[in-house]
Amino acid sequence: MSYGGYGGPYGNPPPAGYGHPSAPAGPYGQPQAAYGQPAPTYAQPHGGKSTADMDAVRAWFMAIDLDRSGELNSGELQRALSMGQLNFSLTDVDSMIRAFDTNGRRKLNIEEFAKLHSFLTSVQSSFVYFDRDMSRTLEFGEVLQALKHAGFTLDPPVVQAMMHRHDPDNDTHMKLDDFIRMCLFLQSCVRTFSAFDAQRTGRITLDFGQFVYAASHIS
Repeated sequence: MSYGGYGGPYGNPPPAGYGHPSAPAGPYGQPQAAYGQPAPTYAQPHGGKSTADMDAVRAWFMAIDLDRSGELNSGELQRALSMGQLNFSLTDVDSMIRAFDTNGRRKLNIEEFAKLHSFLTSVQSSFVYFDRDMSRTLEFGEVLQALKHAGFTLDPPVVQAMMHRHDPDNDTHMKLDDFIRMCLFLQSCVRTFSAFDAQRTGRITLDFGQFVYAASHIS
């Protein structure tokens, strides 16, 4: 993905307000939403992709699937992201795969890749929209707005803690790749929490073993 120098991730989240991102605008490298345009609500459910959307995603998948296995491994996905000016380590790419892998193979099939593709496209477009000062970074207030728009009402200390974890420069601003990592972390939290919140009460109780198990599944 690339837009004016920028570069450039939900499985099956639980209740309304969480959900899948909007359909992708096209392969990475295509321009995304312009400044001033409404941001996508990537935590709102959507009704699926059109035939044209899926054809584009399928073509992109085939171009990445170099060994024609019908699944993408971390190396193939890393190369694809780098083509879109998103340079992530294999550890980061593995986290992306685990966030959308539904069968534990640490690989993505076409349907899982389509969800990741939609997520990355929506997060990128949201980043552009909420970067109101066009600084190519998001500061705390902009991150808070972006997450609220995405359907996450989080207390400021929670957002500050997430930003601190995903801000390697410790400059209190998030670049696009930092923001993607944070959104992937939040996505993993949603999926893991929902696995224990069967009644969708918004509260869970864990013993220590369950806590360790849950933490092990958060990217």
